Amino acid sequence: MFSNLINKRVLREVLLFAFIGLVILTLIPFGSVTPFPFAFAAIGMFALAIISGLLFGEPRQSRWVFSIALFLLVVLAGWTFIQTIELPANWLANPAWNAARDLAGAQSAAISVEPADTLASILWVALPFVTFLTGLLLCDTDQRAQKVLTGLGLTAGIIAVFGLLQFLLFPNILIVVEKRAYLDSLTAVFVNRNTAATFLGLGTLLMLTLVRDITP
Repeated sequence: MFSNLINKRVLREVLLFAFIGLVILTLIPFGSVTPFPFAFAAIGMFALAIISGLLFGEPRQSRWVFSIALFLLVVLAGWTFIQTIELPANWLANPAWNAARDLAGAQSAAISVEPADTLASILWVALPFVTFLTGLLLCDTDQRAQKVLTGLGLTAGIIAVFGLLQFLLFPNILIVVEKRAYLDSLTAVFVNRNTAATFLGLGTLLMLTLVRDITP
């Protein structure tokens, strides 16, 4: 019994470090805006969520937060899927299908104009929710939550310093490729300066939180 408990604790720690590493790997390849890095991040995070859920079950201390987040994920995914199915008698169908039917003979009658793209967007919507839920599953104590915050805070600081040096020394380079957009802006490891500003702002808040916690 005791050995099983030890093994479970060790396994939780391993999964926790894997979670931190996966979040970091999601950030580095231009924020995973291209299909391959995003697919890798999504597969890894969903697999980690399933393993964590099967091993540890619903978190006790944050059960209500976990339940609300899971409910919102189910509702959003369900509503997105409903928009892709053909509705009887064109019920709530987008008016664009009338023109498509006249021009191309299309028989679809869904709420969405691009059902395939809408269906694919479920994964993009679900990944942030699944990441949050996985964090709740693994961070069952304040100490483990502190490890996650510390790891992400240090990563944000490193990325900020890297981005500043890159912008000062190699303004036309984005990590290892030629920078094609926002040449006059600091974008760190991201393509878009708005994304970089959001990340750096959150990183600053995270590091200030860590400083507050360690300040006597």
